[in-house]
Amino acid sequence: MKHFRHIRSFGLAAIVLALFAMTASVSLCAQTEPGASIDLHFHKFQPKVSPGQATSAIAGQNASDVTAQQIQALELEKSSRTPAQQKIDSNVLYTIRMLSGKSAAPGISSLDTGVDLDDNDRIVVDITATVTDQLLQQLNAAGALVLYSNANFRAIRALVPPEQIENIAASSDVIFVGRKEEMMTSASVGISGGKRTPGSNALPKRVMPPGFELRAARIRKQLAALLQAGRITGTGQGAVTAEGDETHRAFDARGAFGVTGAGLKIGVLSDSANNTGAAAAAQASGDLPPTCPGPGGPCLTIVQDFSSPTAADEGTAMMEIIHDMAPGASLFFATADVSEASFAQNILDLRNVSGCDIIVDDVFYFDEPVFQDGIVAQAVNTVTAAGVLYFSSAGNEGNVDSGTAGYFEGDFNDTGSPAFTFPGALRPEPSTILAPWALL
Repeated sequence: MKHFRHIRSFGLAAIVLALFAMTASVSLCAQTEPGASIDLHFHKFQPKVSPGQATSAIAGQNASDVTAQQIQALELEKSSRTPAQQKIDSNVLYTIRMLSGKSAAPGISSLDTGVDLDDNDRIVVDITATVTDQLLQQLNAAGALVLYSNANFRAIRALVPPEQIENIAASSDVIFVGRKEEMMTSASVGISGGKRTPGSNALPKRVMPPGFELRAARIRKQLAALLQAGRITGTGQGAVTAEGDETHRAFDARGAFGVTGAGLKIGVLSDSANNTGAAAAAQASGDLPPTCPGPGGPCLTIVQDFSSPTAADEGTAMMEIIHDMAPGASLFFATADVSEASFAQNILDLRNVSGCDIIVDDVFYFDEPVFQDGIVAQAVNTVTAAGVLYFSSAGNEGNVDSGTAGYFEGDFNDTGSPAFTFPGALRPEPSTILAPWALL
């Protein structure tokens, strides 16, 4: 499984520094049985008639007129919703109607909602609620399958029959019923023929400026020449050494200071560890330690795994790198892919239950807030306050030049729309508009 070695470093150099900051006298992690894997198979809702076909069937009107009419129809529909419907995400509500053979909204036969369904056409929803036994019993009686619930985070992820969602939303315990919150790993990939290949949800490839590749090749050649005298290959564990182990000269640090991470517990959060058999193969080749309880040295505990056609075992990729750089540390893996609340809870459990000293992740959820801490950030704050060193590669978006801006502010472009005109219908030239920092 050493084809995983090309994964981004995601700050693992910091782990090497952390190893020297931690004492070697920390006890090994508690020996617990690996957690059960969660197996989920969803598909996106597809309307029987695509919105494009439905729009093109409207004869005698141009696209702008049709769009304006549809916007007005959606606004009217929203203003007519019942109190229970007002607590349901619009895309979920439209999907419920289309699954029953109705129009998404009056005058709009179909919409692409992007809502996830299971094989029985139950809708995957994230419910924000006061989690009570009564609400969980109501969900069960309605034929829903609760995948995860957490009272502290007021969160439930469940598969719910579409015809039951309005009744559930009417409960006084329910605050909001939303579509399944999506996530992705830093190295977002799919699986094809047993090998990792770029997936449909991968970030767009960055366009490099002219001459970049030539300069990069020159720098690589110079670095190779500088390091050649002291270069030692095969310094890591198993079949192939992680590039980070050589690049950061972690092998030199281990040799000079005798620090291998022995006694430390490192937790890893990603999509999965053994969905494709990656963890088992890496253990067989020596690229990961044996399963806990081990024969006395470092070992691996899979606290909770995740099984899905899209889960690419990025967790094993991360743990292979860590095991090369800190071969004496015991490893713990927990999925971040069940739900956002389970991701936050697994962060807490890796510290409070497994006793991890260092935790890393390569995951971010699309709805994580920008200007305040969401539940994941709150969980990170909790464990770091308890002494954990936490590192993440997630959420490094916002670069317009690279086409990776994660929020609308990053991609803003004033094209002169009415909402951005100035008093007197005049707009100053861009060169005369002061940037916020120019006012400091």
